Amino acid sequence: MTGKPKVIFVCYQNAGRSRMAEAYLAALAGDRYESSSAGLEPADHTHPEAIQVMAEDGLVVDDRPGKRLTPELAADAVRVVAINCTVGDLGVPVESWDMPDGPGDKLERARAQRDGIRSHVAALVGRLERDRPPAP
Repeated sequence: MTGKPKVIFVCYQNAGRSRMAEAYLAALAGDRYESSSAGLEPADHTHPEAIQVMAEDGLVVDDRPGKRLTPELAADAVRVVAINCTVGDLGVPVESWDMPDGPGDKLERARAQRDGIRSHVAALVGRLERDRPPAP
């Protein structure tokens, strides 16, 4: 653990939505939080559309195998965000985001997801900051 509060974003494959959310938390909250992502059934690669639409917004999402969500991974998180999936009881605060695919081709859907995720992450940062205890 880095000593910073950890937030884990989870989607089914850890190949798109969770990776975008991880990147946005790092971008929007700076070094105030440790941003991570995981999946229930991790994919071997990041969706190319996620990589492309994040690059359009100036953020890098790399192509790497997904990481599996485990109770050990979640144990020290201040929040787990389940995006279009159910994670069960992890012993830490969990919130769920419903982010439907919407119409259009893969790239159009990825852009809509990106924009929705950016908005959700910005709101999450505000909530986390309000709930964060003051520094000693």
